[in-house]
Amino acid sequence: MEIKINERNKHQTIKKNKESILSDVEYQAKLNTRQSSSAFLSSKKLKDLLESFKSDKNLLEQFTTTKFSFNTKRFGDYVCNVLKTTIVSDEKGRIEDILLTVPPGEKIDESDERHLLSLIKLMHDENENRHFTMLCHANHLPVVKSWFDKLGIHESKYSLNISIFQYSIWAQDAYVALKDELNNPIICEGVHFPRYDDATIADDISVQTNNSAMQSYLFFQGGNILEVGEYVLVGKDYIVENLGRAFLETEERVIASFEKLFGKKVLPIGRQSVIPEDHRAFLGGGYYQPIFHIDMYITPTGKLTGEGKEIVLVGSPKLGRDAVGENSKLTDYDVYFDEVADQLSRFFEVKRLPILPSFIKYYTKAPQTDERYYYLSYNNALVENYEDRSNVYLPSFSQDVEVYLNDSSIITYEGTLAKRSALDKKAKEVWESLGFVVHQMDGLEDLAIGWGSVHCITKTLVRTNKSGDA
Repeated sequence: MEIKINERNKHQTIKKNKESILSDVEYQAKLNTRQSSSAFLSSKKLKDLLESFKSDKNLLEQFTTTKFSFNTKRFGDYVCNVLKTTIVSDEKGRIEDILLTVPPGEKIDESDERHLLSLIKLMHDENENRHFTMLCHANHLPVVKSWFDKLGIHESKYSLNISIFQYSIWAQDAYVALKDELNNPIICEGVHFPRYDDATIADDISVQTNNSAMQSYLFFQGGNILEVGEYVLVGKDYIVENLGRAFLETEERVIASFEKLFGKKVLPIGRQSVIPEDHRAFLGGGYYQPIFHIDMYITPTGKLTGEGKEIVLVGSPKLGRDAVGENSKLTDYDVYFDEVADQLSRFFEVKRLPILPSFIKYYTKAPQTDERYYYLSYNNALVENYEDRSNVYLPSFSQDVEVYLNDSSIITYEGTLAKRSALDKKAKEVWESLGFVVHQMDGLEDLAIGWGSVHCITKTLVRTNKSGDA
């Protein structure tokens, strides 16, 4: 298998580039605008208008009057109240239905095909009683169907759904998975999603499957939201991103709106002050959090201590360096990951997992080059606990090292087979120490370079509990 980073379709590789990260001055100007917006909206006394809307009354009665405008805020509140929406778990229950997106193109990218096939095989081999919801372009239908034929998976265990849009492989981010009180699945989009045509996925899936689609008034990305037992973690970046909008003038109002949507108490995860610009150049683009999505460095495990506290894994660059026999670097900025561990320890039992900062520089079109810092993350994984079984579907990074080392388009690459293998081994040991069966996927460093991994290319739509009910 040949990896040509400089020739890969941009829709498949890049989640967030460094040019999109604002400087300190630019970000402070953005915050100032939000504060001014909140002050103006508060003076308009919009609160009375919202509170006079009764989300427990008949929909037709309220929205056909001239008193109320029909908008996503009021309708979203109404739907959440009527359906009693709750977020789908990130750790409890067997994954029954999972969404995978096959990016468009003249042909399916070889790396994408390998990753998706690897995950489908591992999950099916572990338990045949699950369903794969696939999205692809019409020209890819025969190939995607052949994957399931090759693995001996009956057609009742997957659905082929088509799109005409230019979406990415990152199925996690443009929406969250909810369920109503009858356990019917709902894909909920935020008010805006800026990456490619990913905002079309929920709509296309909802008209071809039994998943409903709804739109929230809130601005969020799925990778920045994690359910942990009775709580939902929301990365602070997207608490702040909502500030300055009508009825979202304060962090308290933003959090209350997330709680209404998710049906659980929300914990904003992040520091009080913005991470300095010169530090963000080495981190993953977050402003109040070290990486722009919390699923890259936080993982709920579903495991409980003897005192009943849920165990949560938090990434540690120091442990990553230790695993490969390297000294920590100043630019690892362990302090920000340690802050997250301290914050979460107030609610959960926190254990640490190696995460390794890495760097690559390569030619785009000579003499032009591109470079990026990225993370080899074992937090970005799929977790399930059901009956007496605990599974984690984990990335590995040792498989493609020789290909990277021999790629003439790559100028700088920090990996060696020995170090990547040692890192894979250490991460596996941490998960096994918690009682998990570890299912290691194929080499995912190309996804890591795009600041993602296993969790990022999936969306769990439905889980079942111990008795098999949703």
